[in-house]
Amino acid sequence: MYPYTYRVSLRVFHPTMDLKVLTKTLEIQPCGTWRVGERRKTPQGALLDGFYGESYWYTRLAPPDDSDFPAFLMRTLEALSKHRGLLQQIRETGGRAEFHVGLDPGGALLGEVIPHYVLGALAEFGMDLGLDVMYDGQSVESVESA
Repeated sequence: MYPYTYRVSLRVFHPTMDLKVLTKTLEIQPCGTWRVGERRKTPQGALLDGFYGESYWYTRLAPPDDSDFPAFLMRTLEALSKHRGLLQQIRETGGRAEFHVGLDPGGALLGEVIPHYVLGALAEFGMDLGLDVMYDGQSVESVESA
């Protein structure tokens, strides 16, 4: 087992694009999505004041229990490689895509090195890497939907 646990989401934001294209192209159901200009809602569907200023799409990815974090990122990028053009197009037209990672050190000191080849692969896709370290009482879900 790795010395910490982690959860990874693929998150995509765009100022104008309808990101439902990701659901069809990646053949992955999103955990959450909205379009720019739609009325804001809580995760339970209750209406909020205002409208979304950008489109958003995210899904959770399931790392194996004993997977090391950098290796999981690399395998996931390899699986997404046939969709690299779409992810690059999102970046080139004003959007962004990222792996959002929630790390839970389980009360221990957390240290990790992301190898250069993983960072290079992220750059080739035009993707960012967001890291949140969770401490007691926090959950990944609380920051995913923010």
